[in-house]
Amino acid sequence: MTTENKNSLLFIWAELRHRSTVALRCFSSLSNVKVFFEPCFYVAVSGNKNDRNFDGYLEEGIVKEVPNSTFQKVKEEIELANEVSNVVVKDFASALSGKYDWIPENAVHVLLARHPASFMDSVAKLHIEDKKGQNSVVKAFKDLLKEDKLCEALYNLYTFLQNNNRHVSIIDSNDLAENSLTVAKFICDFAKLPFSPDMLSWNSLPRGVLPKNWIVPENFYRMDEIFHPCDVASTSTGFQCTPDSKVYDLKRYNEIEKSIIEAQLPFYNKLIKNKHVF
Repeated sequence: MTTENKNSLLFIWAELRHRSTVALRCFSSLSNVKVFFEPCFYVAVSGNKNDRNFDGYLEEGIVKEVPNSTFQKVKEEIELANEVSNVVVKDFASALSGKYDWIPENAVHVLLARHPASFMDSVAKLHIEDKKGQNSVVKAFKDLLKEDKLCEALYNLYTFLQNNNRHVSIIDSNDLAENSLTVAKFICDFAKLPFSPDMLSWNSLPRGVLPKNWIVPENFYRMDEIFHPCDVASTSTGFQCTPDSKVYDLKRYNEIEKSIIEAQLPFYNKLIKNKHVF
C-alpha cells in the first residue's frame, strides 16, 4: 500500500539574473525544507560529470542538450528527498532544452519573468573575474542570450505546464524587488509551505559556504577560484534588491544587445500578460 506524499514540492523557474537565487535563500530558514540549487543547470553544463570544468563552460558559454534519462535521475533525487521533507528546487528553464516530461506531476511551479532590457542592465553591472583575471562570466551570460535562452525558454515551459494542467504562477521579478514580503507570502501559500516574515533576513555566511539545507553537487561552484553571483546566498543578510526601471530606451544599447532585447520582448510580454497581480 502506497502512502500519499503530503510534503510540498515547489519549483522556482527563472533565467540568469532574475533574482531567483536570493529568492531561494528565503527558504533556508524554514524547518523541514530541503533546497535543490540548479540541478538541471548543473547536468546541462557538466554532462553530469563530477569533475565539471567550470572554466571550459565559461569559454564555451553554452548549455549542452541533456538526454531524458539524465533528467529522470534528477527527478529521482528530488522525489527521494520529497518523501521525508518539503522540497524547493530552483533552476533555469533554458537548461531543460525543451524536455519537460520528467517534471513531477505533484509539483507546483513559480516562474520569475524579468524584462530583457532590465536583465541586460543587470549583466552590464557585473564584473566577475575568473582565475585568469578575465571577465568571462559576463561573456558567457551574453553568449547564452544569443541562443535565445531567456524569456522564450520560460514561455515554452509555461505553455507546457498550462497545457498539462499543472499548478503554475508567473511572478514579475520586479514585483519581488518592490514588494518582497507580499510575494514571499504568496509563494508560500501557493506551495503550501510555512511562512514567516523572518524569511526575508538571515545571518551572513562565509564566502563559498551555502546554507545547510541546500543540496548542491560537489564542486559545482569552485568559489576558491572564481567569484560567482550565487555568493549572494552566502554573504548577503537579507532580501535586498533594487527595483527595475519602468522605462527603457533602446538607444542606450549596442546593436547586439538591442537585437536580443527585441527578440525576447514578445515572449516577456506574453508571460507578463498572465502574471499574478499583487
